[in-house]
Amino acid sequence: MNHKQYATKLFKHIFDKGFAVRCYTEGERISYKDIINEYVEESEILIINKTELDDEGYKIEEGFIHWIGCNDWDESISDYTLELEDTLELDKFISSNSSFSF
Repeated sequence: MNHKQYATKLFKHIFDKGFAVRCYTEGERISYKDIINEYVEESEILIINKTELDDEGYKIEEGFIHWIGCNDWDESISDYTLELEDTLELDKFISSNSSFSF
């Protein structure tokens, strides 16, 4: 597997769970496809709840994933909000799609 395949699987996993994403690199918003196509080396992926709104009418952010495209593909997820384990089962995703397990 390579970065592009791993990123594609990650975004499919997020979207299949009913979430949206907002991606940033160096403070600028980018498309998730920029990450898949390896246009950026490092980015923050914000996980957005599409159905729940906060008191001001904004969609609620569930957490973030810190993505590094310059490491080995199975080390691309360098950090993430622990709450994502409950909502996305991220540890399970990582261990079932990588060469190491937790």
